[in-house]
Amino acid sequence: MYMQHFDCVVVGGGLAGLLAAYEASKAGKSVALYEGAEHCGGAIASIDILGVRVDAGAESFATTRPEALALIEDLGLSDFLVSPARSDARIFNDGKSFLIPHGMMGIPSDLTDPNVIAILGVTEAKAAEELDAQPWNITDERSLGAVVAKRLGPMVVAKLVNPVVAGVHASDSYLLEMDSLLPGLLPLAQELGSLHKAVKKMRGSASIPGSAVAGINGGINLITRKLLLLLKERGVEISQNSPVSNIFFDRSWKVAVNDQIISSDYLVIATNPVSGRKILSGFADLAELLSEINSIDVALVLLAVRAPELAAEPLGSGVLIGDQGFGISAKASTHVTAKWAWVKDLAEGMDLIRLSYGRDGVVDPSDTNLLEAARRDVAILYGLDHPEILQSTVIRWPNSLIQARIGHQEILQKIDQTLSQYPGLMIVGSGVSGNGIAGVIGRTRRKMEGLLSV
Repeated sequence: MYMQHFDCVVVGGGLAGLLAAYEASKAGKSVALYEGAEHCGGAIASIDILGVRVDAGAESFATTRPEALALIEDLGLSDFLVSPARSDARIFNDGKSFLIPHGMMGIPSDLTDPNVIAILGVTEAKAAEELDAQPWNITDERSLGAVVAKRLGPMVVAKLVNPVVAGVHASDSYLLEMDSLLPGLLPLAQELGSLHKAVKKMRGSASIPGSAVAGINGGINLITRKLLLLLKERGVEISQNSPVSNIFFDRSWKVAVNDQIISSDYLVIATNPVSGRKILSGFADLAELLSEINSIDVALVLLAVRAPELAAEPLGSGVLIGDQGFGISAKASTHVTAKWAWVKDLAEGMDLIRLSYGRDGVVDPSDTNLLEAARRDVAILYGLDHPEILQSTVIRWPNSLIQARIGHQEILQKIDQTLSQYPGLMIVGSGVSGNGIAGVIGRTRRKMEGLLSV
């Protein structure tokens, strides 16, 4: 039987998969990419709402790391880079909204900042300053919450860190590994003898809380669309609606897909951890390690709204929600037309509001219930009396958000150690790179360079 062969097969057509195929094709390899869904791009996708096409997943990336900017330059998209029109996001806690102080993941860089004092109060802010002035005492603490509580006090965790972590990572900060969320911060803090001073040094000149991010005029989805276009131009075989049922090794890597077997010298798994462990079920060691990575479901509700109160942009660029009291079930919201000028220009008098659901991975399975929750949440959060909802859309992203629990870095190290036993095999994607676009790009490029050099 004739068996089609490629130098490299990539399983998964999200950002990591498209980039892996791009790097392999640049190296002169013949490449085939198989995506189980109808479209490539993964959680970097777009959606049309009343004629305005916006991001349906990731909508910005961190500029504190160089990887995303480097790829955007490589793809010829630098002219489309934009900064947020507003970066003054809020925390919603105890029924009130507060400006997020300058810092990282809710850890303030300046404990005398009026925005910090507005949230903590003078007494708690002073107590945090005194705690962080003590000799360095972090020993066995590994979670973000435990480290911050010991250096700055539990009220800083409750009122600052947990609202941010809940909105961004859908979890409690005491459950998440600090070294995974903020790599390099703990060693720097130990060197300086102060957690908040380390945050200040690491954040550098980005003075506004949200100013260390950028977007693209037209949406982040331009990155995956451009990658897809380049792959097609280079003759990469791209198959969508093509879930891989199995892989095995017999003198070369074999992939079972579309009722046929494809062979390759290099095999790249670029899926979420849940899909990855199913595909790698014949490799129990890798499958078991992937099962230890905590990935959860999230859902977005995008609303096109007309309400006079929104003209004042009452929550700036958006809000992270620290508790679910006051009838609110969303974990975060972005005022899209306030944050991105290019969207506002296209929206022509209406406002686009995005709400995120999935705290601790719990998402209502009913679209009807989510839409009802979004209508209620947007009215409470933005102070709207009688909002006119012009259109509403639910977007679900199963197993898309990685929660880096305690021991996450050890799992990733074990995955890489185990992969060394399987020449030609690599795993990339958010599960092993974190949720950030820069992290996914960085790992994919590094690992593809190493893989293809063998």
